[in-house]
Amino acid sequence: TTASAMLRSLVGSEMCIRDSNKSKSRLDKPDSKKHYYLREIVYEDFSLVSNDDQLQPFKIYKITYDGVCTELCGSDVRPWSITTDGKDLYVSGDDRIVKVKLDGTSSTFVGYTYSGSTDNTTSPIFYHPRGITSDNAGEYLYVGDKTNHKIRKVAISNGYTTTIAGSGNNSNNDGSGTSATFSNPSKPVITNDDRYLYVGSSGQIRKIDLTNNVVTTVSHSFTLGSETKMCSIDPNNEYLYMADYNNAKIYRLKLSDDTVSLFAGGGTVADTIGALLDTHFYGSVLRSVLVDSNCNICLLYTSTSP
Repeated sequence: TTASAMLRSLVGSEMCIRDSNKSKSRLDKPDSKKHYYLREIVYEDFSLVSNDDQLQPFKIYKITYDGVCTELCGSDVRPWSITTDGKDLYVSGDDRIVKVKLDGTSSTFVGYTYSGSTDNTTSPIFYHPRGITSDNAGEYLYVGDKTNHKIRKVAISNGYTTTIAGSGNNSNNDGSGTSATFSNPSKPVITNDDRYLYVGSSGQIRKIDLTNNVVTTVSHSFTLGSETKMCSIDPNNEYLYMADYNNAKIYRLKLSDDTVSLFAGGGTVADTIGALLDTHFYGSVLRSVLVDSNCNICLLYTSTSP
């Protein structure tokens, strides 16, 4: 099955998948029970709103594979990103990471109600952790700590947090570990073998080798918007899909050689569905792309007008 087999559209901002019969987050059983977990923010223009009170209530939804949507729980943080270790959900928002159990109960996992940058501790401080992912072994969370311009690694067992890449300077320079720099990094995506992280960094695609934390920039011929976000890797570990929010396009990166190609979207603000390259998306609402175990592609929006 190819990843272009089906497009589904859902309302929301970011989504993760969990197989209730398996202990890891990647689905690989076509007939297994699946659920999508979706974070929602009430206002479409949430990135322009700074008053937290204006954004309440925040919610996490559970969506079955056949499209039945139910509310899992509310959230006391502005939920920018969501991931799972196959057992629980982890939501990053404001300056915290919240752990959500599947019965709907939640608690702060790491972080505080104030911002900063503290490392090498089980009581770390973050500054707008806008993106989060988990490794396939269920051992670590990787966080794009946006306003700190760093990539943080959090042990799921105890919350111990370190910075694996990024000095804190707002720029895009390659290097090893904290000698490299990032610019407003977004959600990291990890390859299925837990070897590499890919991160969007103000329109650049950055790649981190997790064996030595060396950071490189993926070269390509496209002009990506500053909000381009790494989203999902297909179950065959062939392609990474990314959403260009600014230009209303979906790109994919071939993991074997890091070549980038346009996958879908003509780039105009319209609402027409056709062949993938002729399809147009509303750039103001296209937020994320998820590929499930059947290679179906789900497109996530922050509006009821897909």
